[in-house]
Amino acid sequence: MLAAAGRPRPAYRRLYEQLNRLGADELQRRAALAMEMFRNHGVTFAVYPDAQGTEKVFPFDVIPRVIDARTWRRLEAGLKQRLRALNLFLDDVYGRKLVLKQHAIPPEIVLSSSLYLREVEGLPVPHGIHCHIAGIDLVRDEKGDFFVLEDNVRTPSGASYVLANRYVMKRVLPDLFAGYPVRPVEGYVHELL
Repeated sequence: MLAAAGRPRPAYRRLYEQLNRLGADELQRRAALAMEMFRNHGVTFAVYPDAQGTEKVFPFDVIPRVIDARTWRRLEAGLKQRLRALNLFLDDVYGRKLVLKQHAIPPEIVLSSSLYLREVEGLPVPHGIHCHIAGIDLVRDEKGDFFVLEDNVRTPSGASYVLANRYVMKRVLPDLFAGYPVRPVEGYVHELL
């Protein structure tokens, strides 16, 4: 939210002012309300190393991430390109295997993976799309540049958290949505069908 000089980044100016008007106590109260809503709605995840199978409430920051339209267009184009590359890679690995034959990637790394599905070899998939949905985790550095942390293409459960997050945000901080061109996420489920 803040640039190196301690001032809000341009995309965050109005949000910064709104949060300051709310005050720290009210912001903490609303954050606690959000966590209570997540608990009540069962928005949790399992902690697998925990022998007791503990369910934790989804991590949530009441302060939204603001991405201006220009930055979002660039990110969106890059993420689409990345997903096309992942699909081309999978189409090749399960098809012609050129990337392995040319040793661009050592074949033993791919073929010995427990995640490699031999039964899929040679199986044509519609439009060459192996990954119909991907949860690509991004991080942003202190300069504002984005980097991919990981590609979640097997079971991108994070998509459901986006829907839950937006539902809760609209209820605990409805005033922050007023006047912002927030892109909707509610139609996401129908787009999958």
